[in-house]
Amino acid sequence: MKKSLALTVSMLILGIGISPAVNAQVEQVSIRVDGLSCPFCAYGLEKKLKKIDGVGNVKINIDKGVAELQSKNAESIVVEGLKNVVSDAGFTARQITAIAVGAVQEHEGGLVLSDIGSNFMFILKENDQLQELRSQLQNSETQVRVEGVLTYVAPKGHHNHPYTLTIERFEVIP
Repeated sequence: MKKSLALTVSMLILGIGISPAVNAQVEQVSIRVDGLSCPFCAYGLEKKLKKIDGVGNVKINIDKGVAELQSKNAESIVVEGLKNVVSDAGFTARQITAIAVGAVQEHEGGLVLSDIGSNFMFILKENDQLQELRSQLQNSETQVRVEGVLTYVAPKGHHNHPYTLTIERFEVIP
């Protein structure tokens, strides 16, 4: 299972065998979960996670305390409420990592990964990876695949995009 997961993540990061997405989409989510101790617990969590819009496959590693969600049929996994779903199943969600595809655009003085033509976006947190990505972008319509940590930040004022994405790895899609 570990080799299979590593291969899947590598394929998503490198884009091997995957056609570029037209719109932003969350392809994969990894959630560190506290409290997983037995297969019965894992099964209960898996059932809850499979109900999330866009989720096709769920794999849970009890030893590592990680739930891996894969999108179904090129749909986007809905990340809003992930922590609540885990909590409702009786566990605590810790770090959430996502692989998403979209366009990097300027928005309210910062950069976001957005779904072209919709209001869905992740605010991109400044770090070395974002600086490197910025230097490689040709234009705002260029698609990128990014992997990074999602952080929920309560919206303030007119700011209604609650998730910040800290990029760990990226690929510019030609």
